[in-house]
Amino acid sequence: MAEPSSHHAAEDERRLAQIRRRWAVRTAKWRTFMAQYPLLFWAWRILVVIVGVIVIIAGILMLVLPGPGWLTIFLGLAILGSEFAWARRLLTWTRIRVYAAAHRLQAWWKQRRDS
Repeated sequence: MAEPSSHHAAEDERRLAQIRRRWAVRTAKWRTFMAQYPLLFWAWRILVVIVGVIVIIAGILMLVLPGPGWLTIFLGLAILGSEFAWARRLLTWTRIRVYAAAHRLQAWWKQRRDS
């Protein structure tokens, strides 16, 4: 199978940047609205904590039960990361480690295949 051309990759990056800009605008509007109502703001944060923790606990359970455990844990961190900087930092740190491990595995596999 042929590799995608750089044109397609550039187009995908452009679309992704567009989506991120739209999302940032919507998020800014939502946060401005929430800032006007402190009770709603705190209720939202508590809901995010509850849902994020439940998803993480479900992911931990899925590590020993059937299901995508690690993926679910990362999803829970992403949910918490929508409101908390510590969760965003942890998710970024984890993402860097996973990409590095995948790159090492890919290099090892290529070296093993070529020899």
